[in-house]
Amino acid sequence: MGRPQGLLWLFVSFFSAFTAIAQPGASVAAWSQLLEKLEQSPGFSAAQVGFSLMQPDGQVLFGYQDQRAFLPASTLKAVVCAAALDIFGPDHRFQTTLLVDGTVQDSVLQGNVWLVGQGDPSLGSNRAGLPGAEALLKEWVSAVRAAGISRISGQVIGDGRFYGAPEVPGGWAWDDMSNYYAPVLTGLSFDENRSFLTFKTPAQVGAPTVLLSVKPNLPGWLWVNECRSGSPGSGDQCYLYAAPGFKTIYARGTLPAGQSEFSVEGAWPDPDLAAAQRLLLALQAAGIAVEQGAASALLTPEASGFSPEWKARPEMVREIWVGYSPALRDLVRWTNEKSLNSYAESFLRALGQQTGNPSVDGGRRALAAWLKERPRIAETGWNLDDGSGLSRRNTVTPLGMANIMVWSQRQSWADAFYQSLPLSGQSGTLRNLMPEAPGRIAAKSGSLSGTRAYAGFVNGRSGQRYPFCVIVNNAETGSPALRTALEPLFNAMLALP
Repeated sequence: MGRPQGLLWLFVSFFSAFTAIAQPGASVAAWSQLLEKLEQSPGFSAAQVGFSLMQPDGQVLFGYQDQRAFLPASTLKAVVCAAALDIFGPDHRFQTTLLVDGTVQDSVLQGNVWLVGQGDPSLGSNRAGLPGAEALLKEWVSAVRAAGISRISGQVIGDGRFYGAPEVPGGWAWDDMSNYYAPVLTGLSFDENRSFLTFKTPAQVGAPTVLLSVKPNLPGWLWVNECRSGSPGSGDQCYLYAAPGFKTIYARGTLPAGQSEFSVEGAWPDPDLAAAQRLLLALQAAGIAVEQGAASALLTPEASGFSPEWKARPEMVREIWVGYSPALRDLVRWTNEKSLNSYAESFLRALGQQTGNPSVDGGRRALAAWLKERPRIAETGWNLDDGSGLSRRNTVTPLGMANIMVWSQRQSWADAFYQSLPLSGQSGTLRNLMPEAPGRIAAKSGSLSGTRAYAGFVNGRSGQRYPFCVIVNNAETGSPALRTALEPLFNAMLALP
């Protein structure tokens, strides 16, 4: 009988390799055979596969191209989260304050209200039972009233300079910016800096769409809608384009035809101004007039020539409200479970701020220095461009990533890190991975076009944790097919003692 063809042949080959690995004392050759068969999967003809698997005690069990440089995608978030837990501690909380300058005379504030962020990525979020944006706005309005203020002669000023000027990592693609997953970064991010657009799409493919609404509806923003109807069922192919600090946002691409309402999520390119405007609208709705409107602490080029300058905060200010984020252990859990780019980037800039350089570059340098202090992690093959893994300039090695997992479990915050990772068949981005083995894999996943990656732990049959990292780059198939192709490798790891 001839050799089985196509997928049947791959199944037979995988089963043979899996049977060998499942036996006590599995050989390196058996693991190699399994990885070689993986590279013969449909869509892998031009792909690179890297894999590192550790014993529970940290000794290398098997490696396959594990010291080569790979694009990590969102698995990089696990590295940034580990560094943040190590440097700040799992109980660290980020602060936000509401300040006033000037004096209050006859209930009129002769000055400004300052909303000052210090890096809380969850400010105004409704995740995991947090009060949410509207509740927090009411709290701020109450604080203004409690200060004896019923009118403000100046402005509401959003101040996120704790992390320097608004910025995005240089390696982010232009068609990512101003979409919800690629926000402009400052120290002030209210309601995760999100905007919500609703479109109506005509039935005729290629016809212009109608932008029905933008929420929240903030004053002075210009939306240019160039989206058109795509084929039915084509999904959200609309991208938002805007430069940091500017107030014109372009919507381009396609949305599925024949939709009376179709929602798209974006990000404000001037987070400080957007946050100040949210507070301005809440104050006005409560009957508190603000004579000079809202502004960002970073003055616009029109106000100061070609070199924007920060609006000076007076020395005499008074704090009327202070709030704190949830504990870092919770923020890290949401970051890894939901793969939140804005949270990871905030942590990266916090690392830079800790060393006196709160820019993206300062965060990269701080993270690289932290990694350098830990042997066997980032000795070669690593290049760090952001904190979320969205940049295609990032590279890591599977061996280094697996060693981070080993090292993390020897720290005092080991439980907080492990509990932040999604669980197979149960939570977060691993909900659809290996549902027949619920909870036995805890890992951060990563996905970009042609890339699928996992870094974390597999629990063997006895419950022992095996740190691992597997990365596929340059595949010619989509994420669901990549996940399916990796299942035999996960089955083999699940069969470990």
